[in-house]
Amino acid sequence: MHPDLKRIAELAQVDAELERVAKEAAAARSAPAEVERFEREAMATRDTAHSELLASAAQERALNRQLEDYRGKLQSARRILETGMGSSDAAERQMAQCAAILDDVETQLLSVFERQDGQRAALALAETELAKAVAHHTQVTLESPKILTQREAEERSLLPKREALHQELPADLRQRYDMLRAGKKKVAVARLVDGSCQGCQMTVPVQQVADLKRGLIEPCRGCGRFLLL
Repeated sequence: MHPDLKRIAELAQVDAELERVAKEAAAARSAPAEVERFEREAMATRDTAHSELLASAAQERALNRQLEDYRGKLQSARRILETGMGSSDAAERQMAQCAAILDDVETQLLSVFERQDGQRAALALAETELAKAVAHHTQVTLESPKILTQREAEERSLLPKREALHQELPADLRQRYDMLRAGKKKVAVARLVDGSCQGCQMTVPVQQVADLKRGLIEPCRGCGRFLLL
C-alpha cells in the first residue's frame, strides 16, 4: 500500500473514532434531560390513573348513597302497603319506581366496579413504570458525567494523532480528503471487495484494481472515495 494511502486509511479510522466519541459525548450530555422527561411523563401517567380511580370511587359513593335513599323509600312504600296507613296506589307506584331506579343504580355500580378493576391495574402498572423511570433517571444522572469525562479524554488523545496524520499528507491529497469528508456521507475512503467499491457499489475497472495492487492511489470513479484493498 502506498504510504500516503496508508496515512489516509489511518486518518479515516481516527475520524471515525472521533465521530463515535462525539456522538457518545452528545448522548451523555442530553441523557439526563431525556430521562427526566421520561420520568415526568411516567409521573403524569401515574397521576392520571390515580385521578381516574379517585373519580370512580367518588361515583361509587354517590351511587351507594342513591341505593340507600331508594331502598329507604322502597321500605316506606312496603310499610304503607303492610299497615294500610296511606294510599296503596301511591305506595305501589313508589315501589315500582324505586325498584326500577335501584336496578339501574346497581347496573351502574357493576359497571363502576369493572372499570375500577382496569383502573387499579393501570395504576399499578403506572407506578411500576414510574419507579423504573426514577431509578433510570438516578442511574443516568450518576453515570453521564463519568461517560462524558471519558469521551472528552478520548477526544483529547485522538486529536493530536489526527492532526499529525492530516499534516503528513501532501497538500493535494489533504485537500481531496477534506472535500470528501465535507460531503453528505462524510466518508473519504471505501474498501474494494469482489471488484466493487463498498461506498457506491460500482464495479471498479480491472486496470484500476491492478494499479491499486501496484501501490498507486486510485479514487473510485463512481463516488470519488479513496479505494482501499
